[in-house]
Amino acid sequence: MKYLFFDLEYASSRGGIDRNCEFGYIVTDEKFNVLESDNFIIDPNLDRSEWDYRVVRKILTRPIKEYESNPTFPYYYNDIKKLITSADYILGHSINGDAKAINDDCKRYDKPSIDYEFYDIKLMYKEFSNTRKDTSVENMLKALNIEEAGVSHDAEIDAYHTMLELKSMLENLGVTLEEMIELCPNSKDETINYVVKSIEEARIRMVTA
Repeated sequence: MKYLFFDLEYASSRGGIDRNCEFGYIVTDEKFNVLESDNFIIDPNLDRSEWDYRVVRKILTRPIKEYESNPTFPYYYNDIKKLITSADYILGHSINGDAKAINDDCKRYDKPSIDYEFYDIKLMYKEFSNTRKDTSVENMLKALNIEEAGVSHDAEIDAYHTMLELKSMLENLGVTLEEMIELCPNSKDETINYVVKSIEEARIRMVTA
């Protein structure tokens, strides 16, 4: 059994289209033993004027030149696809946004859609803590009394923190991941043919409201 936790960072989301600069991931077994982890540092292939400088100053943990010295998304596409298609469960925090970001780069570089189901830890935490409020990865760590393992907004570290949060919730409740999913059916989502189900449903609700 393989669990894949992933997180992305974006250089820009101008025009509602994400340009990725990090794909961080953790692969574990069902007991949360780490089998593999890495952070793909991605050149978003942007002019300097196209970067989101609020993100550069306040979120990203690396200088622009480090991203620009690495390969662009197509170099990592096959590795990302293999990670996703070989996992039994795919999980993340607000992962529907990251699934969309992967779709955006796939379309940008004319790469085939990667279709898969995934589960949102943030939505599981809402059920766990009986709240309607969205909670950040950092605040979830505090609430669950988990010590930070590194700097936030490094995509690999954020993926690792998300894994620790799920592990903590399962241990607290004494349930398996499959049982947690049954308790939190709204945490399940999917992306097919470049379309994330939850994002498309939200768009339709706005149009018809």
